[in-house]
Formats: sequence, C-alpha cells, structure tokens
Amino acid sequence: MDIAERALEAAGASLEDVIRTRIMLTDVTQWKDAARAHGERFESIRPVTTFVEVSHFIDPAWCRRRVNRVQARIP
Repeated sequence: MDIAERALEAAGASLEDVIRTRIMLTDVTQWKDAARAHGERFESIRPVTTFVEVSHFIDPAWCRRRVNRVQARIP
C-alpha cells in the first residue's frame, strides 16, 4: 500500500480518492488478515474491494498477498 500511496501522491491524489481496490491472495484462508490490513488504511474511505485467490505469482519474490490494483479519481 505504501507504493500505491506514493503513486497516488505523484499523480496529485491521495488514498481518499481511491474508489476501488483488488487484493490477490495465494491462501484465501488469510482473507481476514488482509481485510484487517486493508481496513486500517481505508476504514473511513470504503472503496469497492475485491479479494481474489490465485494459485501463485509469476515472481516468487512477491509477497503472499498483494494489492494488485488501486483505482482512484484524480482531481
């Protein structure tokens, strides 16, 4: 989320402008932890959110859960 937040700031936006997020998990049983972490950043913003289980990531160095996409309204 830090990377996404910096990208938003570079575009003149912030987390408050986010309207959609997509979370990819390699272990869907961890959805509660991912939802809790997501909620820490977006508790008052409440973007549309999708959780998806994937079998693996192309690059094994990627973490087990990853925010794949953040969509925002750019002012």
